[in-house]
Amino acid sequence: KQRRLHQEITAEAALQVAQQHEAIEEHANELKDVQLQEYQV
Repeated sequence: KQRRLHQEITAEAALQVAQQHEAIEEHANELKDVQLQEYQV
């Protein structure tokens, strides 16, 4: 039983990491868009 709980915790942690990674990528894309706009001016 304890091992299954550990697997659930690991899956939840992996999901959180994936969500953080997506947020970081979105933020990076926003920064790229801002830089492109600055170059176009």
